[in-house]
Amino acid sequence: AAFGWEERGGYGDAYQTAQAFAASARAAGVTIKQGTTVKGLLTDGDRVTGVELADRSTISADTVVVATGVWTKPFLDEYGIDVPIRVHREQIVMIHPGMELGAVPVFSDLVSLQYVRPDVRGEILFGNSDLAELEIADPDGYLNRADEAFLDLTVDKVGTRFPAFTDASITSSYAGCYDVTPDWNPVISRGPLDGLVIAAGFSGHGFKISPAVGRLVADLVVDGRSNDPRIPEPDFRLSRFAEGDLLTTRFPYVGAGEMR
Repeated sequence: AAFGWEERGGYGDAYQTAQAFAASARAAGVTIKQGTTVKGLLTDGDRVTGVELADRSTISADTVVVATGVWTKPFLDEYGIDVPIRVHREQIVMIHPGMELGAVPVFSDLVSLQYVRPDVRGEILFGNSDLAELEIADPDGYLNRADEAFLDLTVDKVGTRFPAFTDASITSSYAGCYDVTPDWNPVISRGPLDGLVIAAGFSGHGFKISPAVGRLVADLVVDGRSNDPRIPEPDFRLSRFAEGDLLTTRFPYVGAGEMR
């Protein structure tokens, strides 16, 4: 077996991170409208000029960023823009190990294809990294908890990798949807309509790269290109799929797909 230790590795709390981003945005003068449904884009010829809301009000803008996750494909299909995203249901299980563990690291097992990380109340979070069988889902109607087959898989994988957890128990579970592209990497790109920027298809690993994503999206809005040589925008262009130039790793782990 081989191990890799990332001394600065860790995890971020999604809720607190999102709240911190929102607070910083508000401090910079941004108005955030929650619970506001966008009906569609406003266009003038081949240019986007804003958005229409479900209540028929409009917001004018020189640039519109479409970051609509699992709803991106049907939203942009209306304008003849094909973003090749499939929606997959992904499941998470919370486990109480039944013993005191002390400090638990984030643990990614690319042999048995699972990952765990610590959570509140001494629990650990379990996720499956095996992408061999993907469950296509409707983002507006899917089972929002783990099914029996996944619970059985959890018991098997965790029991194999952590045999000392003889008194472990499953405490809860939940499920969500990934917006997955053919190469498991996002589209962060100016669209075929002037004034349109697309940021979608993060395939389950967008949170960890969100600071760089924000930087690239901001650069595309202001200057139309990346201003950071470490973030080459051509890698994330929408056209790469039609061109057959997918963004893939040179050394993929068998079974873990192109995202590992």
